[in-house]
Amino acid sequence: MSRTEAFYFALDSGTSVFALLDRPAEAPVSSTGVLICPPWGWDEAASYRSRRDWAKELSADGHPSLRFDLPAAGDSGGDPTTTGLVPLWIEAIHAGAKSLRTVGGASRVALLGVGLGALLAQEALARGVFADELICWGAPPSGRHFAREAKAFAAMQADRLVDRNRESPMPPDWLEAHGFVLSSETLAALKALRSDGAPGSGRALLIGRDGIYDSAGRERLQAVGAEVSEDPGIGWGRFVGHPETTRLPPSVEQVVRKWLTDDRHSSVEAAAAPVPATGSRAIFSGDGAERSPFAEEPLRIVEAYGDAFGILTQPEPSNGAPYCAVFLNAGAIRHVGPNRMWVEAARDLAAAGIPSLRVDLESIGEADGDPARRARVSDFYDEGFVDQVVAVLDQLERQGVAGRFRLVGLCAGAYWAFRTALVDDRVEVAVLINAGALVWHPGILGEREGRRTGRVLQRHWWGRLLRGEIRWFNLPRIAGQIIVGAQRSLRRSFRRGTASGGTAIVTDLDRLQPGRRILLAFSGGEVLQEELMALGILDRLDNWPDVEVVDLPGTDHTLRSVIAQRAVAELLLREVGRDLSAQLPESTGRQR
Repeated sequence: MSRTEAFYFALDSGTSVFALLDRPAEAPVSSTGVLICPPWGWDEAASYRSRRDWAKELSADGHPSLRFDLPAAGDSGGDPTTTGLVPLWIEAIHAGAKSLRTVGGASRVALLGVGLGALLAQEALARGVFADELICWGAPPSGRHFAREAKAFAAMQADRLVDRNRESPMPPDWLEAHGFVLSSETLAALKALRSDGAPGSGRALLIGRDGIYDSAGRERLQAVGAEVSEDPGIGWGRFVGHPETTRLPPSVEQVVRKWLTDDRHSSVEAAAAPVPATGSRAIFSGDGAERSPFAEEPLRIVEAYGDAFGILTQPEPSNGAPYCAVFLNAGAIRHVGPNRMWVEAARDLAAAGIPSLRVDLESIGEADGDPARRARVSDFYDEGFVDQVVAVLDQLERQGVAGRFRLVGLCAGAYWAFRTALVDDRVEVAVLINAGALVWHPGILGEREGRRTGRVLQRHWWGRLLRGEIRWFNLPRIAGQIIVGAQRSLRRSFRRGTASGGTAIVTDLDRLQPGRRILLAFSGGEVLQEELMALGILDRLDNWPDVEVVDLPGTDHTLRSVIAQRAVAELLLREVGRDLSAQLPESTGRQR
């Protein structure tokens, strides 16, 4: 089994890059190490677990494997406002290749680029990175093509995500795609990106996206004499589709494994150059925003299933804060949070002197565990997660970080935060963003699906009316039947499962200790908010003075709109830093 080491390496600009090295358990059986260059945006978020598993498989084959987060992404330094991001991305590949040779002990380096990371790897080779081989999966033909795809995707989302009643805080020439932002300067640099370089060994493996190849890349590499192999890359769609369902296609894994076993080519000799400084702790001085220095370091928490994993962010120097914020997974999304929001919130809180931990629990992100156990929605509402959260709080208390805590979660993470607040006296505040449930029972999904189907049938009826398929003189009778039937259906549904669930919710709210604050934040159309309204709970909030409900802009569950992200950033600063309001900075809005 491979051994994973987490560390940071520093670029010449001072930007800290977070990396994970998977070493073979035994002495490497191959001289070739693999540097995995990640994709950008949603592709990166969705495929993270599969790329982690891939690195471990490569390590098990004897290849030291290094993964890293691009600057302004994941746990690395920077944000979308950082200037010169594209050069920083390419510099990170250079530094990663050096670290793989020095820290990882590889004498040869293969660049394995995925999505935009594949195009950046080609550009890094053209600019002299010391690497021997190139593997590209899903590379866009050019940076201009990538920008065009991102813009088209953003346009598809616009009608649903744009709040017409609010002015976006994002500059008009910036781009938001699936919750991730590119500045105009970064877009211009991407559009100019079109590598004409070749790998140092003259060997490259190009893997398509479900049979769609980068023919332009193949022609450029062949034009300079590179030996190019190809594979259709069937399974790309599932690989980058969703964090809960991502899977590395066995065919792609096998073709890469076979290709790497060919050691015919000699290693590229690295010229004398400064080796990037590495360390298990990084000091951030601001990343372009005016705020106090803070430190980040990886943290592993021993659990029954293996290790949980997190990133601890603390003011520098540590100031003995009275409490610590803990950011929980948003379903299967790793600890950086939806759209990287937990990273940005943690760093904003550090400016106010508040430490925080963003954590991966079992089988999510970087934590141990079998991802097959998280194949269904109900898997994320296992009460065992509450025990894991309690174990995380125990670890933080043992380390002297804090003895009191404020929890933040979205979707299933909000459910864990609420359930933990019920059983652990150390929890002072729980911020529940678009919670999937407060009480879970086996029939809840079926009940919700039944109500959704009823609404769909009503929409179907209105469609028939608009198409003229229903005669006008039948309208009063049919409309009355639809309305009465829908009301009866909803009443029956709530009387059966949801009403009993409502009783359980009331019981749990009554259990909350005085002073334990619960904040429920909902985007438009959230099913739990509709249920709480139908059950009359929201009309009785005076019974629970420490429970508050707030509305968020937009209707997107994972807060992809820039406006929603800004609103949540301000909400977290206010709620998590409630007792330190005089010290709180204004929200920087770096990504929003």
